Amino acid sequence: MSDPYDFTPPPLPGEASGSAHQTAGAPAQPAGLGGAQLQPPGTSSERGRVEARRGSNGRWVFAVMVAAIALIVVGIGWASVLTFRSSAVTPAATDATGSLHTGQVVSGMCIKDAPDLSGGSDPVTVVRCDDPHHAEALVSYAFTSNQWPGTKEARAEVIAFCSQQVGSSSAAVPVSPSAPDYDWHVWSPTAATWELGDRTGLCVVTTAGPTIGSFGAGTAQDAANAAVVG
Repeated sequence: MSDPYDFTPPPLPGEASGSAHQTAGAPAQPAGLGGAQLQPPGTSSERGRVEARRGSNGRWVFAVMVAAIALIVVGIGWASVLTFRSSAVTPAATDATGSLHTGQVVSGMCIKDAPDLSGGSDPVTVVRCDDPHHAEALVSYAFTSNQWPGTKEARAEVIAFCSQQVGSSSAAVPVSPSAPDYDWHVWSPTAATWELGDRTGLCVVTTAGPTIGSFGAGTAQDAANAAVVG
């Protein structure tokens, strides 16, 4: 016998007939999602996409920075080349003194310290020949060609010339009885100074001790002996 008080409530609006009642306290699932769960903002998949974009942007920034640095280095290099090529080595006046480029030294100049005669282009200090010095540029040789002959060839050309000018058998250098012993050397252009316009070779005499006066003028004498006599 059925219970007269047994009563089944009708389904709620939108609820299919015969479906089970939703568990109390459980959040309702939106219709039409097929049971798929929504992910809140900032989930791992979204963060992965953001990080991927950031990584790509970082590589572009790094590439741009490297390219900019390369352009700066190239620009500095070209500026140095242009500055080097715009400089010109021209002979100095015969009475000039002070620090001079080797390509500016001319015959008749006295040099305070024995210079580097191995083909270097470091500046030298030119002084008056009345002051103590260790070297003198006696005779100069002018190259007639503008084509660089090569380091060995340029030096050999100047040596051949100087051997006839200041060699032991040459009378081109007047020597006084009080003149100190000397050695002679050649000063020839280098590839670098040639690019700057240096076309001069020099016959240079050097002395072990300080000298006053000029070999070229026949007044050279040992500075120590001159001081004793004075």
